[in-house]
Amino acid sequence: MKSFEDELKQALDQKADSLDSATLSRLHRARVLATETQKPWWQNPMAYIAVTASSAALVAYLLLTQPAMEPAIIDAAISSDPLEIMEIMELEVDLELVEELEFYHWLEQSLEQETDA
Repeated sequence: MKSFEDELKQALDQKADSLDSATLSRLHRARVLATETQKPWWQNPMAYIAVTASSAALVAYLLLTQPAMEPAIIDAAISSDPLEIMEIMELEVDLELVEELEFYHWLEQSLEQETDA
């Protein structure tokens, strides 16, 4: 007694033997196309466009959503003594005071000039 698989294989082989050459050629081309390996994604030009567009969108998002730093804070941080900066960071003071540090320096200088005059 033959098994189901043997009978099925024999029937498919008989059907394949009876196919004409045009059909066999199309089947062979379809098999080759199906088993060909595709290029890696980085060799696809569309991948470069997608990566570039995504990167540009990310940079634009980060630039637009990050708050701009006050120039006075940057100047104070650059021109100040590192110990002074650490002391400011350790203090629990209102950050508005630190942000307006340049204004307070100007105010102090103008008061000193008024007292000298």
